[in-house]
Amino acid sequence: MLSIDDAGWGCPALGVCIAVVREETGLSYVGRIAVRHFQAQFGKKFYLEEGWAIVDRALAFLKVDGKEKIVVCSGYVLSSVAKRLKQRGFNVEVRSKTDLKAHDVAEKAFREWLREVGAPTVELDRRGVSFMALTKWLFEDEERAKHLGKTGWKSWDKWRKYWKKRRVE
Repeated sequence: MLSIDDAGWGCPALGVCIAVVREETGLSYVGRIAVRHFQAQFGKKFYLEEGWAIVDRALAFLKVDGKEKIVVCSGYVLSSVAKRLKQRGFNVEVRSKTDLKAHDVAEKAFREWLREVGAPTVELDRRGVSFMALTKWLFEDEERAKHLGKTGWKSWDKWRKYWKKRRVE
């Protein structure tokens, strides 16, 4: 059985990590959807195509046959993945919450990506990532926010103003 999950969708920094894991062996494939897909062209939803491309590469890497069950997390970024797998004839189950290996692999990969760009590590050592700590970190440097932030979010300007006001006070 394979599990597929994502991490980073709700984080204001970077893109999204997608993990595909063969549950029996732990063999995994992880890909990253670049932050550029969550910036100026966010509304065009190119991240959905990128998510599929990652999973498609993972299927080849893991040598998946059509008989294996594939459990896909129901997160929005994976919605086209589940649909395409079903169209290809795979046995797909969509779950709103998974306790399978792909969840932990995706979360670990996303936290590592945050470390690579210098995000505050204290906030990363706990289970999950602190939204407020990361928005604060992003907006401490306008260039950092511009290059690493999900600037295409409708709430982006709200958070930018929030932290700008806090810097002045």
